[in-house]
Amino acid sequence: MTQPNDIDLDLDDLVHLENMFLEHGREDGLRDGKSAGMLEGFVLGSTHGFRLAQEVGFYKGVTETWSRIVSQYSGDSKNKSFNERTIKQLESLHGLIAQFPLENNRNVEVHKLLERIRAKYKVVMSLLNSSGNLQKFNDVEGSIATKISF
Repeated sequence: MTQPNDIDLDLDDLVHLENMFLEHGREDGLRDGKSAGMLEGFVLGSTHGFRLAQEVGFYKGVTETWSRIVSQYSGDSKNKSFNERTIKQLESLHGLIAQFPLENNRNVEVHKLLERIRAKYKVVMSLLNSSGNLQKFNDVEGSIATKISF
């Protein structure tokens, strides 16, 4: 016959075994969740970073185009289409865009810098009397407007 102490010992082992499986399952879940979360975070960060870079690239392209137009027509003494304020604001916008980081930098507040770029861009576009498609970055379809008129 078995003694009562032997039965208690077996039940204690079973309870310990159950706790051991629970702990192993928890550790496996944490490990798998961490790797899945890192992957999801990577994809989300890449997507968000791409959209930010696309918007800043749009502003940079428009700024460089207007800078070339301004430099081409500012040298002509007969045609003074662009005043000094417009040229300074355009250079200031170009400087803000140049400050935008191309790599992760914890010391730069990207969203505040992007807000400053957007505000400066609006000022420049109003000074240039630009209307229509260049007034705003079109992120609805992830592309810019295709018709550009000057």
